[in-house]
Amino acid sequence: MIPSLVLLIGLLLAILLIFASRTDFLPFSWSPSTFAAGLGLLTSVVATFLFEFVRSRTSSSEQPVTRPEDVDTAQPNQPVKVLDNSASLDLMDIIANTRQRLLFFTVSGRNIIMNPQIVHEFGRVIKERRRISIRFLCVNQYADNDYPAQRKRMMNTPGRFNPYETDFNRAREVTRQITNLDPAHTTFDIRFYDMLPTTFFIISDNKLYVSFLMSKPVAECPLVEIDGAVHPTILKVFEDHFDFYWSQSRSFVCVIGFSDAGEFVMIRHWKRGWEWPAGYIEPNEKPEESASREFTEETGFSISNLRLIRQTPSGLYFSGLVGPKIGTPSPREVSGVKFFKTLPDRRELSFGEERELFEHILQDCPK
Repeated sequence: MIPSLVLLIGLLLAILLIFASRTDFLPFSWSPSTFAAGLGLLTSVVATFLFEFVRSRTSSSEQPVTRPEDVDTAQPNQPVKVLDNSASLDLMDIIANTRQRLLFFTVSGRNIIMNPQIVHEFGRVIKERRRISIRFLCVNQYADNDYPAQRKRMMNTPGRFNPYETDFNRAREVTRQITNLDPAHTTFDIRFYDMLPTTFFIISDNKLYVSFLMSKPVAECPLVEIDGAVHPTILKVFEDHFDFYWSQSRSFVCVIGFSDAGEFVMIRHWKRGWEWPAGYIEPNEKPEESASREFTEETGFSISNLRLIRQTPSGLYFSGLVGPKIGTPSPREVSGVKFFKTLPDRRELSFGEERELFEHILQDCPK
């Protein structure tokens, strides 16, 4: 704006000088040298104006125009990149290129846990003893919330909405497989959270891949890739979010109580079937205290001589000696209490697909 104004004033001044030198506009006359100076000034102003005009048109025509479809490829190192959906991610490549940490905040983990290649890659990382930490969060299907119903309304899904039972059981199976490879959970750990999920995201070192839950399956929601080195504040927000859910994901305790005759007690869950007494460790509660409390609440019996038998990523298994009856089983969850010499049939168990695991745990119990 200012250069144009200066040019305009100079142009008017040059015209005035030439006009005055050729007429009686002023009370004094102009010499030829003054006329030449005025003409030179006019020529300079016009030349400068033409130069600026041509330069502005040229620079605007040369400026690149990025089309929406070119956003992903126009700047390969751009700090924020929009991907079509989570299916656009090459998870195998992400796992292979992670050097320090890999965090998964998923809903059911279907697109990851259900992929045998990815599970195999987790196992390979553990066997190679790579110095990275892999932590995996997915929703607990049996938590006391109505998330499946909410998600059904959100997605306006007709018919019966999949309550993630298959996904949850698959996650437990993968947990079992990986625990055998990494019993101390030095490389891989998984937890199941009870709160409503808000996002799907993966953190690989300083790279964040995030998708907000919409009225579509997670695999169809847009995904954003963010460079945490450029946007450390955004990365920190999601790190804190993950850590909060991780800390709030309570482990369960499962108790195998034996009678003097060597039989073990099981409860019949009103919905699932026969299972050992189990429940979540409450805040500020020791695992042994939780095991004793849950056993009494669900069977009505006391228990003593508790001993830790096995630790899994999702919970702890204890054994103990059944004592006298001191209460009444909780009618909200328990429809029966019974002593067994052997495990019920797979179809009668709450988690029949894990019957083999239960057999191994029984073998580990002190006789």
